[in-house]
Parts: sequence; C-alpha cells; structure tokens
Amino acid sequence: MMNFDKLEIKKKSTPIGAWLAAFLGTAICSLVAGLSQNEPWDLNVQMVPGIWIEGTNGPVRLEYTTDPHRAGGWTPLATVSASNTAYFYIDTSATNSAMRFYRAVSASSVPPTQTNIIAILGDSISTDYPPRHDWVEFMPLYSTVWSNSVIHNFALSGQGSKQALSRYATTVHTVRPSQPNETGWLFAWLGITEITTNRDSSFIYDNLKQLWQLARADGFKVAAFTTTRGGGWTPENGMYQQWELVNNLILSDPTLYDALCRPDVLFPAPVDPLYFMDGIHPTPLGAHLVAQWITQNMDGHW
Repeated sequence: MMNFDKLEIKKKSTPIGAWLAAFLGTAICSLVAGLSQNEPWDLNVQMVPGIWIEGTNGPVRLEYTTDPHRAGGWTPLATVSASNTAYFYIDTSATNSAMRFYRAVSASSVPPTQTNIIAILGDSISTDYPPRHDWVEFMPLYSTVWSNSVIHNFALSGQGSKQALSRYATTVHTVRPSQPNETGWLFAWLGITEITTNRDSSFIYDNLKQLWQLARADGFKVAAFTTTRGGGWTPENGMYQQWELVNNLILSDPTLYDALCRPDVLFPAPVDPLYFMDGIHPTPLGAHLVAQWITQNMDGHW
C-alpha cells in the first residue's frame, strides 16, 4: 500500500496554464494524507496541467480513468522513481472531455525474494568432524528446497536435548524467520547422547517438547526425529529399553510437530560397517542414505 503526503496541480506558464490558474486558483492544491493505492481520488477538474507527488515510496505509476468503478479501466500516464524528499512532475496537460480520476500504484513488479531458513539442533551425527561426514553435508544433493535455503547448523558433539534447550535462545532463536518473506524449519535430531548416559526417556521427551514449542512460537515449522539405535544396545540392557520408550513418546503426539523423520526405520540396527563406523556415526555412504531418507520423509511437508 502506497501512502502520499501531498498532491498538487502544477500551474504552467502557458496560456492554458495561466487560464487554469486564474480560473481554479489555489483551491485545486490538495493535501492527501494516508491515501492508499486502492482509493482513487477526484481532482474535480477536467483539464490537469500537471501533478506533483511528494513523500512516497517509489517506484510509482500514475494512472487515470473516467470511471473508477469499471474493472481494468485504468490508463497509465507515467512512472516515477519517487523518494521521501523530492518532487516529481508528471505532465498531463492534454485537454479532456470527461472527468478524470487519478491514482498512484506501486510500479514494483518483482516481489521480495522468499527465503527459507533451516536451523539444526543435534549431536555429532549432525555435525562434520573430518574425516567423518554427516547427513547435513549431503542434503543439497537430494533436496532442492534445502539447497535453496539458508542453513544454520547448531549441532554439537555430545549435545543432548537439555543442552540444546538451554542453548536455544542464543542459537535457533537468533535466526528465526522475522520478515514476511521468510519461512523456517527446525530440524531437531537429539536423544542418543542422553540414552548412552542412561537418562530417563521422559526427561528427553519433555526437553524435546519444549524445543518444538519454542520453535513454533518463533515461526518455525518443526521436523522431529526419532532416535537411531546404538550398536551395543540390546533388549537385555537399559539403553535399548529407553531408546524404545523415547521413540514411542515422540510418535505418541504428532500434533506437536509438522514433519517426522524416522532414521530408526532406515537403520533399525546400525551395526553394518558399510554404513556405520562405530555403531552410532554413519560412514559417508550411510550419511548419503540418511540424507536421501530425510528428503523422502520431508516430501509433501515443505
């Protein structure tokens, strides 16, 4: 919406201009405050020597019509690159047999570029420690949305859900989508670190729920992740049981997030050395497969 501070008729030093000035006097100078591009104004004259526009955010196109209620009936007169300090003269001195109504509309044809922001919270699976590679590195190969997004990776080796939650205000929050042309996604793959230290499943899930809630309040959509199983986790030990409980809790209420990525389905038992280095961290080939799998999981959610 364009706002105009001032609209004036230009009194030209020509016979017709002098006649109009004498006939109409200063009464034709109109202050128009808060005029929007959707509200045409009537100058109440049939012959207009010229128009000045001041205080507008250009570029601006001046248009006229003899019937403001007829769709598609506006004729362009001129386009000016306006500023808040300069006057612009538009010559409309042709004699008109009918009343003209004028409006100024934005002449910008290119909308603001849409920007998608992706923030990542995770542990060493989601961050690159050479010579090991992570799935984040390979996502641009499989997802055009990802390759065209602004990526902020806040993953840390050993980071658990509690640490990620405590770091949220100084990480993800600082890159939240704050402009009308911005969208955002939080990818939160957490929990493995705390399972290996025998933290309770409800502790991990409560932290994840708070992270998801904070991200949504900041304008992000949330891609939740189930956790992958560690190579040494067996049904006989507590870590396996906590892993099952954590994933069941994550799956229990899908209304808390906007998409779900399930690496536990891709790798139910990460022990194959072709895909995993140590039972937890993927090999380059494993990281490629994770990136492909996440791309498939996100299909239809972007």
